[in-house]
Amino acid sequence: MLEKEKILAEQATNNLNQRISPPLGDGGMDGGIIFYGLPYCDATKLAMDWFNEHHIAFTLHDYKTKGITAETLQNWCSQKGRQVLLNKRSTTWRSFNEATQAGITNEQAAIALMVQNTSLIKRPVIVKDGIVLSVGVEKAKWAEIFKK
Repeated sequence: MLEKEKILAEQATNNLNQRISPPLGDGGMDGGIIFYGLPYCDATKLAMDWFNEHHIAFTLHDYKTKGITAETLQNWCSQKGRQVLLNKRSTTWRSFNEATQAGITNEQAAIALMVQNTSLIKRPVIVKDGIVLSVGVEKAKWAEIFKK
């Protein structure tokens, strides 16, 4: 299964140049927008399409190829809460046994699990200048944030 996910990620990455508007500067570190997600995820694709339609540049950080650090997740949890970030509706979450699920009783445990299983993180997480703008597909919120 992991090999199939890698192949899908590579195929999606190869198609990104057709979908993603040019990133700002050094890929978002200069104040640009970073999408954290998976390029083949429907929610991430929906968000990328919305941003492209509104001519808002962004860079994609692919969890499968680049991973995510516990420090980054800690920062996000302090901003949004682990309940928002940990996607308990995901196939990955449902694949865990009850004991594993029941063991996620605090932020530290949730972060450790999300670092090892990035598909547990709700997608996309959209960040600008270290601030989490949104988690998941939130078109109304984006329209408010980026109104011209």
